[in-house]
Amino acid sequence: KSISFSSTESSAFSCSIDGGASSSCESPLVLSSLSEGSHQIEVQATDLAGNSSAVASYAWQNDYTAPAIEITRTTPAKG
Repeated sequence: KSISFSSTESSAFSCSIDGGASSSCESPLVLSSLSEGSHQIEVQATDLAGNSSAVASYAWQNDYTAPAIEITRTTPAKG
């Protein structure tokens, strides 16, 4: 999963994944090895003057389960 974000000013970004500790991050942020299920990222920008934005968040679901298939009817071959 790749997530892109930006701010209206030159800023440093801090990201938190699934409620974990925030750490410095850059856009686009490539997330790999995330488990199946619900996930959320929170991003905050801080400009050169030290002003911090409100936190922006995005939630999504990872679905790695393949669909099941079942053969429900067969017809005998002719001949």
